[in-house]
Amino acid sequence: MDSCLLEVFWFSLISAFLLGWTVYSLFPSAPDFIQDLLHYGKCKVVRDDRSWLRVFDIPKRWFSHFYYEGVVWNSFILLVALLSYVGGVPAFWWFQEALSFLSTYPVDPPTADHVSVLLALILLEFQFLRRLWECVYVSIFSDVSVHLVHYLLGLVYYLAVPLSIIAEGPKLDGTRLSLSDVRWSHVVGTGLFIWSFWQQNKAHIILANLRKDKRGYVVTRGHKIPYGGWFEYVSNPHYLAELLMYLSITIVLGGEHYLSYVILGYILVELGLCGWITHNWYRTKFDNYPSSRSILIPYIF
Repeated sequence: MDSCLLEVFWFSLISAFLLGWTVYSLFPSAPDFIQDLLHYGKCKVVRDDRSWLRVFDIPKRWFSHFYYEGVVWNSFILLVALLSYVGGVPAFWWFQEALSFLSTYPVDPPTADHVSVLLALILLEFQFLRRLWECVYVSIFSDVSVHLVHYLLGLVYYLAVPLSIIAEGPKLDGTRLSLSDVRWSHVVGTGLFIWSFWQQNKAHIILANLRKDKRGYVVTRGHKIPYGGWFEYVSNPHYLAELLMYLSITIVLGGEHYLSYVILGYILVELGLCGWITHNWYRTKFDNYPSSRSILIPYIF
């Protein structure tokens, strides 16, 4: 398959995070501006207000912007797919031209069928909706920040994922789907997705409850050691669930969808680094932090 802009984007992100792994492991005393690119949220060093680096600080609560954007954009792409694959209505010419510019669309033959692409987009929609709901109604953000670069990459990321999924599907020319395309990988992938979806929600609720009293009132913005659920095995169960959800989408897409593997590779590299940094932060901050917990994958990493 020929390279495309979406592929270049994903491999650029993978390369950047692999470089981050190298810097974090080999150069712990890297300059402050490098440290700020590696750390965010509770792990980020709080700078003096007079530091020029504070110019690039964005409130972490702005994470909700990713999901507002993701819901709107993925809904649009899902609608385009539904109109074409179910309604027999060809996609807008300008959308197909843009997709051709960014990717290898139309792929002949496509690496995923109509049902697979639709199901993957639907699962993605549920994930974006739930994360938006959690950001607005569940999560209790402290006054921590992220780097402007992280914020901008996040905005581009939630545009690129749905595009990458639909780019390798059937041409959006109004050819309808066939229910004969339903297969076992859809059932397995959806089952894994639902399980991971629930576990991530459970982890976010556990984290939010650390800042509430028994009556549900917020009593602190500080950090505590979380317990329960997958926290008994790893320091970052929400990251593990995220990784499994993208694995499930790869399974749903049937195993030949190239960009889904690239995205999964990026998720593994990114969350591996973020999880490692978070794990070390917990161990440094809390002397009684459970030593049995892995970083991301139980008993392995």
